[in-house]
Amino acid sequence: MDEQELIVHAQKGNIDAFEQLLKKYQNYIYSVALGIMRSPCDAEDAAQEAMFRIYKALSGFRLDASFSTWIYRITINCCTDQLRSNAKRQSLPIEAAENIVECISIEEQIENAHISEQMNSAIEKLEQEDKEIIVLREMHRFSYDEIAKKLNCSLSAVKSRLFRARQQLRENYKKLQ
Repeated sequence: MDEQELIVHAQKGNIDAFEQLLKKYQNYIYSVALGIMRSPCDAEDAAQEAMFRIYKALSGFRLDASFSTWIYRITINCCTDQLRSNAKRQSLPIEAAENIVECISIEEQIENAHISEQMNSAIEKLEQEDKEIIVLREMHRFSYDEIAKKLNCSLSAVKSRLFRARQQLRENYKKLQ
C-alpha cells in the first residue's frame, strides 16, 4: 500500500494502517522533536504526544495536503506546548550552531567549553519561531523551498526570517562575550 492508501485506511479506523504510517514517520517525528527540545527524554515525550495528536486528528487530514508537512506542524506544536508547560527554553546542539556564527571554528568550540556555554545561552534566548527556522536550516539542512513548505510561507519570508534569526543569534552571542 502506498502512503495515500494507508492514510485513507487509517482514517477509516484501520489500526494496522496507522501503525505502518507511524513506523514510516517515527524517526522523523523524533528527530524534529529532538532538534527543538534538545533533551532526548523531552524529545521522546513530545514525539509520543505528537503521535497521539496525529492519531486523534487524522480524520481531519486533507489528502490534497502534504502528510509530512502536516506531521511536522503537529510535532512542532507539541514541542512548543511542552516548552511552555515546562517553563523552560532549550537550545540546539552546539554542532548545529557552529555554522551560524562564522567567527567560531569547530576546534575553538572543542577547546573552549566556555564558548560552548555562551553559544548555548545565546540560542536559548532566541524566540521559538527563530529557533525553529534555525533548526530546520542548520540542523536538518532543509532547503529554503522545503522550509517554506513546512512553515506554509513564501520563500522570501523564509529568507527574511532566517536572516533575522541568524542576526539575533549573533547579537545574543556577542552580548555574552
